[in-house]
Amino acid sequence: MSGILSYSFGPAFGLVSLATVSAYTAFTVVVSQRRVDIRRAMNRAENAASAKAVDSLINFETVKYFGNEAHEARRYNASLAAYETAAVHTATSLAQLNFGQSAIFSVGLTAIMFLSANGVAAGALTVGDVVMINGLLFQLSVPLNFLGTVYREVKQSVIDMEAMFALTAQRPRVVSPPSAPPLVVSQGRIEFRNVTFGYGDGRRVLDDVSFTVEPGTSVALVGPSGCGKSTALRLLFRFYDVQGGAISIDGSDLRSVDLASLRRAVGVVPQDTVLFNDSLRYNVQYGRVDVRPAPPAHPPSPPRPPPPRAPH
Repeated sequence: MSGILSYSFGPAFGLVSLATVSAYTAFTVVVSQRRVDIRRAMNRAENAASAKAVDSLINFETVKYFGNEAHEARRYNASLAAYETAAVHTATSLAQLNFGQSAIFSVGLTAIMFLSANGVAAGALTVGDVVMINGLLFQLSVPLNFLGTVYREVKQSVIDMEAMFALTAQRPRVVSPPSAPPLVVSQGRIEFRNVTFGYGDGRRVLDDVSFTVEPGTSVALVGPSGCGKSTALRLLFRFYDVQGGAISIDGSDLRSVDLASLRRAVGVVPQDTVLFNDSLRYNVQYGRVDVRPAPPAHPPSPPRPPPPRAPH
């Protein structure tokens, strides 16, 4: 369009249109980039408010034990106030962006109309030329507004999905080896052989522990809280990998078999009773969701009619 205006009406018209597009683009990019930090602050405040709400609801018993409902409400209200401030700041910055874009285009339109009016006054342009110039510039505003909106929305959406991108970038430490064979359980012999393990703080929970659970026997791990009883169960399910030694079932090292087949082969009764908000059958059946109740062996007999009442 700048080339058409320059060729038809002179270089000044082309320079004005080109300057309008350049200023519009530069302003949109710069202000949208500044809004990145504002949008991130709003997302952090929203996540903090949601985390406090969920945390207080999950631990409602503890909150009620100590009568801290008002305290939790104040914490949540403070988080909402921070989110409100960030949201208002985000909306204000968006209004400033839209105002600046409209102002730049209005200045460009005013300048090119001023040049057109001078051309008409000098007799170099006709009224039809003015209408043509005005129409071309207005046609330019539609794709400019569209591209500015798309750029802003894409930029904002990427910021909103940063948490999801960070989550998907995490790689699990415990995975099945490539082409790992499924676990084959023939007898069910479990062996802990010189197992050493510690959590992230560096403190060892299990240090060179060895024991064997023979098929058909029961083994109890007895000790005070924190000695590693629950940790041994987590290692058996490969929630974590041992840092030393090995755990095997029927001679197969758990690190060399398919993880899903391992967890299908081992049953567990958790220490903490957790129930889904569903029927009793669903909770009992959760370990094998594909199992269906067997039909009754004999159909139920029809109910007997009540005996007749004696006349008064």
